[in-house]
Amino acid sequence: MGHAAGYFAATEINKRLGLESADDLWSWLNSSDLSLAPMSWQLDAGENLVFRGQANAAHGLSSKLYRDLREGLAAQGIKNFGEKELAEAERAVIGLARDEGVGRNMSDGQLLAVLQHHGVATRLLDVSKAPLEALFFAVDDHADLDGRLFCFFLHPDSAGATQRLLLSDPDLPWHGSARGRYAKSDWTSTVALVDEANLDPRMHAQRGAFLVGGLNRRYKGDRWAYPGHEPTAADLMEISTLRVNFLKVRTGKPNASYAASGWTIRIEAAWKSDLRKRLQDIDPPITFDSMYPPVTELRRLAAREIRGWTPHGP
Repeated sequence: MGHAAGYFAATEINKRLGLESADDLWSWLNSSDLSLAPMSWQLDAGENLVFRGQANAAHGLSSKLYRDLREGLAAQGIKNFGEKELAEAERAVIGLARDEGVGRNMSDGQLLAVLQHHGVATRLLDVSKAPLEALFFAVDDHADLDGRLFCFFLHPDSAGATQRLLLSDPDLPWHGSARGRYAKSDWTSTVALVDEANLDPRMHAQRGAFLVGGLNRRYKGDRWAYPGHEPTAADLMEISTLRVNFLKVRTGKPNASYAASGWTIRIEAAWKSDLRKRLQDIDPPITFDSMYPPVTELRRLAAREIRGWTPHGP
């Protein structure tokens, strides 16, 4: 079992929440109180509580940019890399997009957001502001594998505000944070929400937003929830590139040394078909076509509809 699979298996909260079937999970997701933490935490879905579904429960929590870069460097015999290399790869992606004419009148951050939702590797981590949309991504693929649902609570500051970043600013919010392998400590410990108004139909359909932050590091005093194992830097990256404190039990208040708390729920492979059917039956339905609207195909269909249209009387 890999480090990510072992860690999340050790921290998942199915048993605590009594989630033993697809029906249990569906009822819980549609309840008014998800019972993740005491009411004093004031978890508000879409505001400071967001969700992510992954079709393979064994996978870690990381951006596509990080995974693709790790794979490419490993093929060259390079195992260790950090913020410097991630920033350089990010600039290369932005430069490539602009060379191809993509991103006119857009900031680098806005460009990355669009690229992310069209399959290009960025450091942005997709999340949904509602649990059912996130559930879709946990059940729509790998029918023979368990999936996983993540819930993230972004800790408020002293004024009660959730940390948010604007990608519309001229410079990337994390520009200049890289310091060799690591980064400035305030960026390393950041887990921020990116949730800007947009007209991308995929983002609207998926109730999409992003999480972003510096590469995870272990700090003195951190507790390790994976019994019997002392993590290396590489182990941490395999599990989560974001510094999230995953909880298995209810606790009185968030751990202030982390920017976010997280919970993880296993979606058993045997539940997936049932849950997909339930998502299809809600109004409006959650299906592959509704979550990935086929906008580019509408040109032909719309032309045929218009050319064949006839008035229906006065």
